[in-house]
Amino acid sequence: MLADPRLRRHIFVMLSEGLRQGFSGIGRDNVAWVGPWDIDLKLAQRPVDLWYGEKDSMMPVEHGQWLADHLTNAHLAVYSGEGHLGPMRDWGEI
Repeated sequence: MLADPRLRRHIFVMLSEGLRQGFSGIGRDNVAWVGPWDIDLKLAQRPVDLWYGEKDSMMPVEHGQWLADHLTNAHLAVYSGEGHLGPMRDWGEI
């Protein structure tokens, strides 16, 4: 994935936006992996799109399904045969 200059650019843009307000989000992500969340996902009213690669070993599809089940307005898309960054091949759709 990172060998493709177009996809590498998309990753750069995505990470830049995700870190624009600082690194606290990354910290909260890491804490969320090992402990209870201090938010009620049912309170999130905005639509949420979730994109997962079927073969993602970092964030398995079951994680996306759990989120979709606990968010009020979520859509889960699973990309067949793809790993963690695989869905980025369909950047236009995303």
